[in-house]
Amino acid sequence: MSFAGVSAKIREDALQHVPRRIELLEHTVSLLELEGTPLPAKESRELQILQRFAAADANIDSSYRTRLTNLARRIASLPQQSGAPPSRAMHDCGDRPNERFPPGTRIVSVSETVVRREEAFSSEEVAVLPPRSPAEVLQIGSDDAGRRILIKHNADTTGWVSVVTSRGTPLWEEDTEASNRTAQSVAAFLRPTPPEGAGEASRLASPEEVDAVALLAA
Repeated sequence: MSFAGVSAKIREDALQHVPRRIELLEHTVSLLELEGTPLPAKESRELQILQRFAAADANIDSSYRTRLTNLARRIASLPQQSGAPPSRAMHDCGDRPNERFPPGTRIVSVSETVVRREEAFSSEEVAVLPPRSPAEVLQIGSDDAGRRILIKHNADTTGWVSVVTSRGTPLWEEDTEASNRTAQSVAAFLRPTPPEGAGEASRLASPEEVDAVALLAA
């Protein structure tokens, strides 16, 4: 086979892998946007390679060029490697947003959330939790921005997550339903046993009792 033929074959094979490579890069950027972390050098080079390939090949589907343009715009909005300063929205949450969730707090995810094995953003990915995933806070992180907490989602999933993005957008909120259920159960347990024959209403904790237990537990 001639050099031109080999070159054409290589380009044809590469073109077949472009959709999958773009899809993987889009997924990576989505996770980085959730965490508010910079794009690693490897993925940055991947975008440059795909952009050059798209610019050089007139036969590539125009939708791929559009997706690459959108990717470039999203990547440009990510923090720089040196670290972007916290936004005003983060300051509104306090100097350390993770302090809003002390150990033992029941929380629920606001959006898709990345769980990592260690506190560092570069550590191994353990899981990606969907929105409305419940968890319990085990530890507050020591990162400078005060964004990281250690959580337990279930028996198989424990790891570190961010409570807000680098721009201060909340990723977790307190699970008030779980807190109310706990307060209701404790209040009912602390109440004296009602007299024999008492109605069911007298067995339930009153709102005042629930509030009192919630204050004690706060």
